Amino acid sequence: MRVRLWSIVMKYLDEYGATAILVTHYLDEVKEYANSVLLLHRGKLIFDGTPRDLLDRLGYRYRARMKLANDKILKELPSRRYTQRGSEVEVFVSDDNEFIALIRFIEARRDYVTEFVVERPSLEESYTEMIRLDKDVDARHTHL
Repeated sequence: MRVRLWSIVMKYLDEYGATAILVTHYLDEVKEYANSVLLLHRGKLIFDGTPRDLLDRLGYRYRARMKLANDKILKELPSRRYTQRGSEVEVFVSDDNEFIALIRFIEARRDYVTEFVVERPSLEESYTEMIRLDKDVDARHTHL
């Protein structure tokens, strides 16, 4: 039903050159249909931009998770932004060049990488980060 509704709305917007304002917490819809995003937190505008701009606020474009048979290879990792929990490593990749370097790193050390998964960050993560940053700013101003 949701897909059908969006089909009708998008057809109307396209035919009449209209604008729709969507208020939602379902951020997958935002990514799919919106070309502009406004985030409000505690009555204050904390973001105004495109869905892509919101995703870029995280500071990384990809998140790669790996399981390593030997964590000594971490010192050779092409990214310095990662977290490690035992044999699991989560790498935050900032751009396509760093992603290619990571793939080459894994290819050259495939005997040590037992699992590898790449994900794109979600708008939900970006939204949560923007809220966290806004709370940090509020906390700093409260203690001045």
